[in-house]
Amino acid sequence: MTRQTAAALVLLTAMAVAEEQTVRIGPPAARLEVRFLPVSGVPRPGASGFMRVAIRNESSVDQRVRMVVKSAERSWSRIAIERTVRVAGGSETIAFLPLPGDLGPRALQLHVGGTTDSYALPTVYGHEIVTGLALSVAPRNIAERRWIAIKSVLGSSAGSRRYTPGWRAVETSRLPDDWRLLTGFRMIVLGGEDPGLTPKVQAMFIAAMHAGARVIVFRARELADGPLRRLVLRDTESADDGLDSGYHGLGAYLALDFDGVELRRRKSARSRSFLAMRAWLYAPFQGRIIDSRSAARWLPAPWLKPMRIPGVGAVPVRTFFLLILSFAIMVGPVAYLWLRRRKQLTLMVAVVPVAGFTLTAAILLFGLFSEGFGIKGAVGSITLLDQRTHIATTAASRTLYAGLSPASLTLSADTFLSCPVLQGRGSDDRVPHALSQEGHRIDGALLPSRIPTPLTTLTHGRARERLRFRRHGDGFEVLSEDGFTPWPGALLFRDFAGQWWRTARGGLLERLQGSPDEALAALRAPLLKRLPTGAAVSLEDDFPSWLGAVVNAAAVPGSYVARLKSLPSFDDLDLDVNYVAREHLVVGRLAPEDVIE
Repeated sequence: MTRQTAAALVLLTAMAVAEEQTVRIGPPAARLEVRFLPVSGVPRPGASGFMRVAIRNESSVDQRVRMVVKSAERSWSRIAIERTVRVAGGSETIAFLPLPGDLGPRALQLHVGGTTDSYALPTVYGHEIVTGLALSVAPRNIAERRWIAIKSVLGSSAGSRRYTPGWRAVETSRLPDDWRLLTGFRMIVLGGEDPGLTPKVQAMFIAAMHAGARVIVFRARELADGPLRRLVLRDTESADDGLDSGYHGLGAYLALDFDGVELRRRKSARSRSFLAMRAWLYAPFQGRIIDSRSAARWLPAPWLKPMRIPGVGAVPVRTFFLLILSFAIMVGPVAYLWLRRRKQLTLMVAVVPVAGFTLTAAILLFGLFSEGFGIKGAVGSITLLDQRTHIATTAASRTLYAGLSPASLTLSADTFLSCPVLQGRGSDDRVPHALSQEGHRIDGALLPSRIPTPLTTLTHGRARERLRFRRHGDGFEVLSEDGFTPWPGALLFRDFAGQWWRTARGGLLERLQGSPDEALAALRAPLLKRLPTGAAVSLEDDFPSWLGAVVNAAAVPGSYVARLKSLPSFDDLDLDVNYVAREHLVVGRLAPEDVIE
């Protein structure tokens, strides 16, 4: 048996190329043929992959089909995602649903004409991986060849232990058109020769990359014209050995001029392409192999913990001391002396418990009214804003405290939401939170009353706000729009000539003397202070390094870094939230017209 054959057999045991299942449901007079294909990713709260559902109506009667995908019936996981479609007679409808983080034994329910049928979804999760579970967009035979090559790259620096990346394969024709359904995959592998990589599909991968995905493109020069080709080949013409890599938003790409077979041939020669690819694969986690369960987050760990909301849960020690002291005096000497004078000491039996209940009610009422019945919150966010294309990606962590649970939350079409509390692996405590989503609407049970709830959101889409700069004497002044205004002294600007400027007195910008590192660190510090940190932050969740890489990589000529008072494009989930603590850090790229000489 050759080494390549052996490697292929090892890969086949770890991979999962999900098979499409076909069922027939509905009454005999209006039968439906349903084909569903689950493509599962890393287990996590929110989208952990996607499912393609094709429904063909074999009758002439219109049918309404409600699809529900549920997580496993465990104490810490209560997720249900619904979608309802109408299928005209004699036609076929295709729908995509996000998969919950942990699927139940019969996860899919189909409701048609008053009947309910349940079906199992096969899932096979990888074990040890480098960048989280990966998605290979190719037919099975091509995907196997590429993953054998990738495994040979990983195995070369793994020592005596054998490592196999977890992955899924899906053909281009079965991909969704929503980047949010790709958030369960930390790496995406493509082939430029695939005719299905149309400009629309390429734009989806560009959005996923800007939101944090890492993309490998084999045979990149064969890509059809589109945004992905223009991005990954912009510097490849001058690159050596047919390889180029770069960053885009929160993600990165690796463009190769060859396919997997040729990469394996280059291994023995330790070519530049082989070594560079290995470095690229290991870069996010500093050469450490990460278990899939710890790599299930797309945001660093501090973003997944509850943030402190000023005024919520704080005990007014002085007020309570005075209240308890008053209680002790009233039910002690005062009540005793007053009742003895009236010769009714036996009433002490009733006075003491009544006074105790009154004090308890006063404390409860104080807690209810002091914290209010609305929604309070604390939020921290990082936004990458490209003012040339008006595209922005915002990664936000917020903790909300609702006096009364809202009826529902509404996601914008550009936002992906995750509730870390629902992840809770290994916990036997039932959490009161439940994620029930239908379309863009999420039931208010996700935000139970009087319980601080951490939520993370990732938003990628168009944003019209911008900062502009105008020459003013020897410096610049900031032209900010309403609602998009930096805090005083919290802006660092690099003009197109490469000169650094920072805010001075009067709101004007003065030239920065020396290295900008200290000024960048000062801008990052408030956000780091706002977000919680602790021993639970593991290697891949090194938040200060992650934040520093985002800011420093974006500080190129024609850019700025600023702390803002508010963020107009921030998705408030259609809630009226009083954010008593907020920290928005924006890294912006300027268009030439944004600097007025």
